[in-house]
Parts: sequence; C-alpha cells; structure tokens
Amino acid sequence: MNTGNVLLTVGTVVLAVIVGGLVNWLVRPPWLKTSALAVLVVVLLAGLIYLNVLKDGSQTASGIPASDESSEPRTSPTTTTQATETPTPTTTTKTTAPRTTSAPPVTAAAATVQYLADMDAVSGTFDTGTATIGGNKVECGKSLLFSLNTFSSHRSAVFNIEPGLTTFTVVLGLDNGTRDGVKAHFQIYLDGAAINTGYTLGVLSVQEVSISVVGKSRIELTTDGTENGGGTGHVGDATWCDARLAK
Repeated sequence: MNTGNVLLTVGTVVLAVIVGGLVNWLVRPPWLKTSALAVLVVVLLAGLIYLNVLKDGSQTASGIPASDESSEPRTSPTTTTQATETPTPTTTTKTTAPRTTSAPPVTAAAATVQYLADMDAVSGTFDTGTATIGGNKVECGKSLLFSLNTFSSHRSAVFNIEPGLTTFTVVLGLDNGTRDGVKAHFQIYLDGAAINTGYTLGVLSVQEVSISVVGKSRIELTTDGTENGGGTGHVGDATWCDARLAK
C-alpha cells in the first residue's frame, strides 16, 4: 500500500468515527443506535475494500505491479547523439617584407699619411718642393722650404691636426744650396707648447724627429737663422724634409 492509500484509509476511519459519534449523539433508542453503527461499520469496510481493489486494478492495467510502488520510477534509457564538429583547416600565409640593409654612414677619416706640403696651412710663408740636405746625405720628396736671409731670418708655418692622426715625422737639415757657415735653429710646437729646446743644424747636419701628436689639434714649425756665413740677403733654405702626419 502506498502513501496515498494510507492517507485515504485514515481519512475514511476518521470520517467514520465522526459519523458514529453523531449517530450516537443524535439517535436515542438503543436498538436503533446499534443498528446504525453496524450499518456504518459495514459501509466503512466495503468502502475500504472497494478503494483497494480499484487502486490495484488501475496499477495492473497500466503494467506496473502493485508491489513496485515503493521503488523508484523506471527511467527509459536515453540515447544522445553528439555531433562532432570537424575543424576547418586554416591556411596562414606569412608575408615577409624584404630586408633592407642600410649602408653604414660614411664618416670623414683622415688619410693614413698626410704630407704637410699637400695640406693647407693655417698660417705661414714657405715654399714646397724637393731638396737634398746634409751634403747629399738625404734626398727629400715633399718638403717645406723656409728661406734664410740676413734681413728676416724667422719663418713659421701652422697646420691643423686631423682626428685619428697620431705621429709627426720629419728629417731636418739645410738645403745643399745653403752658404757654408750658415746655421739655423728648428723648433716644433704642439698646441702652442714647444716639445723641447729645438735643434740647431749646420750645412752638413741632419736630424730625424718623430713625435706623438695624440690628443693634439695644431702643430707649428719654426726656424731662425743663427749664423749667416758672412753673406747678405738670401743665404739658403731650412728644409723640413718629408714632413708628415700619420696614423
């Protein structure tokens, strides 16, 4: 018996008790009271039997046994068909821009060797050309020639030193055409400072000089005639033989 039948039976019994109480209160003759109660009991039993039979019949007709009412309802198996999505192939086209290689910037670099005879002087008065010095000891290609005379014996030339140049090299002497007995004093200045006390040379003397010019921006060359050999006017040339700046 399921919960519905139990509740229905209890309700019927309660109703019967209430009706029996009313009959007992309303009906006065004892024999009539007993008959009414008997009839009420019979009707109650018949109603209960009828309800149980009717309930069991409806369950049997629907194919569900009466003994299975307390069990969980049957669930029909459900077949679920899951659609499988086929991924659409994706084609990716990669476009590579052509690589452009820029040429490195061109910077002005100093030549490996710069002869002062080929450079523009900041100031000075001099000649350039070939010479032979020291009594035919040294043949000079590109040289600076400072004229020596008895009227004005001081000569100078100033040049800028380009970045990257590190060394100044020169051979000092008097040209073979210089009058015997003439002497000259040679001096080198870097950024206005003398490198030493200088060199005093005669007709047969030569002096090779090589100095560092790292960190310097200007070089000045000077000569002064110290002896004129008894002559007047032009007495010779002080020669800066193959004077050059180099890396």
